[in-house]
Amino acid sequence: MIRFPVWLEVENFRLSAHRGATVFAPENSIESLQEAVARGYGAVEIDIQMSADGQIFLMHDPTVDRTTNGTGIAKDMTMEKLKSFKLKTDNYPNLASKTMRIPTFAEALEVLTGQKIVINVDGSKWDWTDDVFITKVITLLKEYKLYDWCFFVLTNKTQRDYLTSKYPDACVTWMTDNTTQAEKALDEISAYKRAFVSMPLSIASNDLIAECRKKTNYIHVYNVESQTEMNRLKLNGVSLVETNTLLP
Repeated sequence: MIRFPVWLEVENFRLSAHRGATVFAPENSIESLQEAVARGYGAVEIDIQMSADGQIFLMHDPTVDRTTNGTGIAKDMTMEKLKSFKLKTDNYPNLASKTMRIPTFAEALEVLTGQKIVINVDGSKWDWTDDVFITKVITLLKEYKLYDWCFFVLTNKTQRDYLTSKYPDACVTWMTDNTTQAEKALDEISAYKRAFVSMPLSIASNDLIAECRKKTNYIHVYNVESQTEMNRLKLNGVSLVETNTLLP
């Protein structure tokens, strides 16, 4: 059975803030990470990309249009250009007078280092066979002493296997859409030094969770927005629950 002592010796259950604590601040912003730390979340999920001049930054979408006052494809811009845009605060009246910028990965890690908070690095926004990108990401995580506090969500198996061939101790997981995929993932996690099963709430039945716990003591369930469901998952031994709205 695979075990993750760095995480589990500190706390057996964690609530993860999807894209940061977006109840209180814009997604993938420094403020959303600060709020996640202050509110007591045990984990945060972030999305990362690389700028035209090789800096890693936080953003979910391919373009800056939805989340900033700018327009254009994010990866085609320099970090200086990305920093010239303001993050939108339309849904946060209390932040209307505050100017917030797209954060670099390093700036985000500065907030999280030393906090004993798990970092979910969403790998769907870049090609993880890109050696330059991978090296920059891993180097920064190690520099801030957060490599052992993170995992990478890489649903593309080719990219997942490439990362773990370079860094065998990288902790990985991947999204599953149905029970069959989740059961297959249970058989596949043993191929990695550090890996665990992730699944959406829609398939996270008590029976499936029990089956998973026979092979791993770490289970991640996402798309959870109900306190009742969170309590059920926690009671049944799920270690990590990801949410947009629930509070610790």
